[in-house]
Amino acid sequence: MSIQIHQAIEWVGKSGTAYRYYIWPRGSYVDGGPPGNFIHVKETADGVLAPVFISQTEDLNVRLLSHEIQECVNSNGATQLHLHSNYKGEQARIEEAADLIARWQPVCNAQETK
Repeated sequence: MSIQIHQAIEWVGKSGTAYRYYIWPRGSYVDGGPPGNFIHVKETADGVLAPVFISQTEDLNVRLLSHEIQECVNSNGATQLHLHSNYKGEQARIEEAADLIARWQPVCNAQETK
């Protein structure tokens, strides 16, 4: 059995709440498929991290629910996947995603609402 260690990062929502996420390569598989929140992130040339799409799911292996969102994430240069296991229930995951979206306003979340 191998153990993967992922660098942690805190994303702060509009409410001021900090959420701890772990940085994974895009396309990663998470053992057990836990419920949680995820962020597709672009790292710019100067090292700045910018969320491209933020959401929640019952299974962290199922992240992009539509072809349009996947195209948006890809065309906006997402280079990383930030994951946060969250067993507090769907409502808690929805609230966390909404808090982060309100602060960061990712381009693909804006497209999702159109």
